[in-house]
Amino acid sequence: MINAEQSIGNPIDKQIPLGVYRHYKGNQYEVIGFAKHSETLEDMVVYKALYDEGGTWVRPLSMWDNPIEVDGKTVKRFEYAGMEMFQDIKQRITEPEIGVIISYAALDGSPEGVAKEAAMYMSSDKLNFNGWVEDNRVVGICGFEVHSDKVEIHLISVAEDRQRLGIGGAMVAALQKMYGLPLEAETVEEAVGFYRKRGFTITAYQHPEWGEKYTCILEAQAVFTIEELTEAHRALSSTLKKCEKIEIGKIGKSQRKLLERRIAALKLALTLIEKEQVEHI
Repeated sequence: MINAEQSIGNPIDKQIPLGVYRHYKGNQYEVIGFAKHSETLEDMVVYKALYDEGGTWVRPLSMWDNPIEVDGKTVKRFEYAGMEMFQDIKQRITEPEIGVIISYAALDGSPEGVAKEAAMYMSSDKLNFNGWVEDNRVVGICGFEVHSDKVEIHLISVAEDRQRLGIGGAMVAALQKMYGLPLEAETVEEAVGFYRKRGFTITAYQHPEWGEKYTCILEAQAVFTIEELTEAHRALSSTLKKCEKIEIGKIGKSQRKLLERRIAALKLALTLIEKEQVEHI
């Protein structure tokens, strides 16, 4: 799907997948689109940090996927995480290390409380329990339930030595991509900052047993229907034809360059729309 955040500047000859990437230093980032430098026309990657306060950034494509040397070894600056790292780990839920991660987020973090939490997931077909897995080590966990109109996050937590690297944000991004539904979570004051930084809308309410709690909602990323894609293709095709009819010899040098860039951008947009239309068939 082409989502609302995706740029039409995706370089055809050197594409990289949208999604979550791990920096060689450990931080997690999400590539949300592509662009071109307005002066040099250099291909740029548009991405956002999934840790701390986040933020949206751009980096030259040439600096994104080029290998670098670290401690005498050649590694990728950004390694594509994809969806493979967000795995169903319900069968591993009783492992001691996973229990420790659960204890950070469970209302009752005692050994008894963690065991009760694990038993609840193991006995339910409706409850999902996924983990963020790096080299077979579970470094983050997410308990959630999929409804017809939303994904409800019941539990999300990260190993102590992997916190503040964006793993929690990466799991949120994975849920968005997997289901394309709004995300919803109920949480307490100590954890509401995490959801606020991820772009959730926060609403406070009084819980009869737990006092002040917060409902956190992240709307689904917009996608385009086949009708919208067809209309966009028609409109862009019409504009492209008008641009191609302009007699270049009758316009100035700066206007000519601007026209050439516009035509190139229109052709690229049409190519992406056509690719998306094929996926709808």
